[in-house]
Amino acid sequence: MNANLLNGKGEITDVSLNCSFLNEAVAKITPFFEFKSIHVSKLGFHVTSWTNLRKAPIVVDIGCITATLIEPLQCLPASQRKRLRMVTEKELINLLEEGLYKPMRGEGPYGFVDRLLDNVTMEIEKVQVNFQTWGKFKTQRIGQWTPPLLRLEL
Repeated sequence: MNANLLNGKGEITDVSLNCSFLNEAVAKITPFFEFKSIHVSKLGFHVTSWTNLRKAPIVVDIGCITATLIEPLQCLPASQRKRLRMVTEKELINLLEEGLYKPMRGEGPYGFVDRLLDNVTMEIEKVQVNFQTWGKFKTQRIGQWTPPLLRLEL
């Protein structure tokens, strides 16, 4: 961890996230994958001007995010999973017009926090997602029956 708040800079390197909380949330929606690990190489921020936060950009700099997903060996029963609703474009427009979307802060004036959040810029160097299934025998033992790793890099 490196921070120099007077210059408006800070950085944390080699961050590994605890995936148990994410896995509990994901298991309620889909039984097809769980997170094995998530690693962020660098997480930094740069405030260009503390005295002019309303107009000066705040840059959040993220290095390489590497997420490893695996096929779970056990699943939540279907009765405990949330069901996702498929919505057409026309239904979505109607839902938005009926008031499904509500602003987070309410109907107040455009204030300091709104202007501050508008100035945040996020730069991500690379996102790498690895997914591994256990194959037809559903065992963690690696062998010729284990399918290849699927890697997506953005």
